[in-house]
Amino acid sequence: MSSTTENLARIGEALAVVAATIHRTNAKTEAASDEDQARSTLSALADVENLRVQAQVEAVYAGRYEAGLEPDEIAALLGEDELRIRGLIYTYASAAMKGAEK
Repeated sequence: MSSTTENLARIGEALAVVAATIHRTNAKTEAASDEDQARSTLSALADVENLRVQAQVEAVYAGRYEAGLEPDEIAALLGEDELRIRGLIYTYASAAMKGAEK
């Protein structure tokens, strides 16, 4: 082989390596982008769910607390994740108590 042919062959091999690297990098970038998009979607859904549960808790809390039910009884009536709802109820009750004290 002539030196020009050898040089062209080496350049061709180097370009093939570069093309393969770019292809792998693009695939990783697309996968990361898909993961980020999925995380964003899940985060948005969690935010909506939290708002829905909070609104439900506040409505139930307002009605049930006036009826004399304890927070644990209110949480049991909601039929959702009891620990999360208890936390929201106690947070809501604490804020209401602090507001009433002012």
